Amino acid sequence: MEILMGILIVLVGFNTFIEPEIENSLIYLPYKEIVSTPKDVGLIYEDIVLETKDKIKINGWYMDNPSSNKVILFFHGNGGNISLYPVDFFYNLPCDYFVIDYRGYGKSESTPSDEGLYLDGEAAYDFLKNEKKYTEENIIAVGWSLGGFIASYIAANHKVGGLVLMSSLTSSREQASKKIPAYLQPFIWLKTNYNTLINLENISSPVLVIHGENDEMVPFDMGRRIFQKANEPKYMLSSLEGKHNDIFEKNNRAKIAEFISEHLLK
Repeated sequence: MEILMGILIVLVGFNTFIEPEIENSLIYLPYKEIVSTPKDVGLIYEDIVLETKDKIKINGWYMDNPSSNKVILFFHGNGGNISLYPVDFFYNLPCDYFVIDYRGYGKSESTPSDEGLYLDGEAAYDFLKNEKKYTEENIIAVGWSLGGFIASYIAANHKVGGLVLMSSLTSSREQASKKIPAYLQPFIWLKTNYNTLINLENISSPVLVIHGENDEMVPFDMGRRIFQKANEPKYMLSSLEGKHNDIFEKNNRAKIAEFISEHLLK
């Protein structure tokens, strides 16, 4: 009995104090330095600071395209910061563009967590609707990789004109189960609980799924199941070149731009 109690105390202690730190370090890979800005590719932008409902200040970039009345609200992946993603791609669709850095990334305060990133997404959506005066149907939520969790959460809890999921995961726990040996899983109590599939149940706006068949980090099967779960109207693009981090490479850009424009920007 004493041995069992000792094992239980160790498990509780590990999963309370140590596991969350390890888990966060594997999920979130923030980079603080801003290495470029939209100005470097000739774009005029506003450097935005938002305050979330839990009083955290997060940073974002907003670009107005005179040729569009719609805006892309972009949620990036788990690595880097907003300066490492191609701001000109969505702007040139053409579309207005707003991207944020999650808490702990770039110039944003604090440290990341699933609940925290949801609040960051809420602040970004509220900014577009209340400050920039976009109508709901003119806000298009786009998420790449980890950002798909946040984009789908926003689309499930607010009206949007469309949702684009690029190389997105079904759930954080399913992804973790592919990395953690089966014999260890009962002893590791994961805290993070992102779930795109559950979010999709509450989304009635058009859903676009973009997922390369050769994605080595997020299996193509996840993209296929996301597409199957989504309500109509829904569309899928899978004929992409390269792997997970190649989605914005030159040979894919025209396909993705045409796909988004055809279904959401006309």
